[in-house]
Amino acid sequence: GLARDCVRGHSLRFVRAQVGVLSRQHEGPISAIAVVGTTFVTGGPGGRILAFQRLPRGPLSVVSPELLPGGAVVDLAAASAEVPGKMVVVASCSHNIVAEKDNLFDSGSKRTLASKGPDSSVVRLWSMRCNSTDMDQAHPVYLIGHAGPVTGVSLQQNGGRAAFAASASGDCTARIWDLSAAAEVVALEHRHEVTKAFFVPGQTMLVTRSVDRATRVWDLRSSTRRPICIVEDRPGG
Repeated sequence: GLARDCVRGHSLRFVRAQVGVLSRQHEGPISAIAVVGTTFVTGGPGGRILAFQRLPRGPLSVVSPELLPGGAVVDLAAASAEVPGKMVVVASCSHNIVAEKDNLFDSGSKRTLASKGPDSSVVRLWSMRCNSTDMDQAHPVYLIGHAGPVTGVSLQQNGGRAAFAASASGDCTARIWDLSAAAEVVALEHRHEVTKAFFVPGQTMLVTRSVDRATRVWDLRSSTRRPICIVEDRPGG
């Protein structure tokens, strides 16, 4: 099907790898993952974004710096930056962080903490150089414009480099962001909450998904007011 078409002509090999004992790890489940070359970028409800690279003959090793989103990671995307050697990461987060309980007498195994970062309507953006000691890279630039929680993010690449980001939100919009200016380009209006927004690789097209079970395809060159195609997922159809 679709997955087979996407990988046709490529040889895939799945490798089970252990993360080094001395490396930092997520305390809970991983909720989002992205791959940039040989780097794995992961985020979780514990409010951490970590990058890993495989050692030549060993386990995965954490890559500094650790990113600080200021909330539980809901979704993330990563790609090579326009500056050689750097990587762009965007993330959507909830306002609460789920952490392991540190009291053995507490009931259950997790606790929910209110984050100190911005609310869930803000998109987080980083431009980072792996294995850098510059900890200023750990703090994001905030892309502000949504009036509801951001539920999904993606990146559009131009010549193999990230140029634009897309975000889906409960405010019934999907928004496009210019990464070089860290500014909003346009908002695509929907009648219902938007759950996902994906760029079509190599094209100026965006695919969005909403809670009305409809998938919309937008050609950003022709119109940002109406999608060129709507695919409805009818129950029992």
